[in-house]
Formats: sequence, C-alpha cells, structure tokens
Amino acid sequence: MNHQYGPHGLFVVLIDASAEGRDGMDPFSNLRNVVHDWNLDNLAILSDREGQARSMFEITRLPTTLVIDRHRRVVIRWEGLAPPAALATAVKSVLDE
Repeated sequence: MNHQYGPHGLFVVLIDASAEGRDGMDPFSNLRNVVHDWNLDNLAILSDREGQARSMFEITRLPTTLVIDRHRRVVIRWEGLAPPAALATAVKSVLDE
C-alpha cells in the first residue's frame, strides 16, 4: 500500500503494542523480524509499550487495523486484520477526500 498510495499521501505505520514476547524474545525484535520476512521494510514501526496509542485509539484487541484521515480522525477500523479489498477501498476513499 505504501508503494501504491504513498505518492498520494498515504503513510502506513505498524504499532507494536505488545508488553512482552511470548517466546522470551523482545517483542519489538519479533515485529521487526516479521516486517523483514514479509518484505515490508519500507514501513515505520513504532513501539507502544506504555499503551498511549492503544488508549488514544481505544484499541481492545490485537491486531487492530485503523484508517486515519488527514485530520487524525479514525474513519474506519477493523478489530483484527483488515480484508485487503476493504482496506484498499477505505484508503482510496480517504485519499479522494
């Protein structure tokens, strides 16, 4: 999505909201490994161990997918992973505003 919509103003961020790793590893390291393995190296990764983003966006389930507009309003959310076609439609509608 960054490649397709980045020139139109889309910015994709992964937020690591995990407090501790399940396998004893640092959870941020686990997320970085997933990003690398899935060839998503062009995405920003932010740590939210203090829970500020989780609180601000009222996230109760991980993963949660949010589409946030230019005015920092959540315009659509999925509790879980967003279906790719629905996510693309939502992003396009926000960029067309």
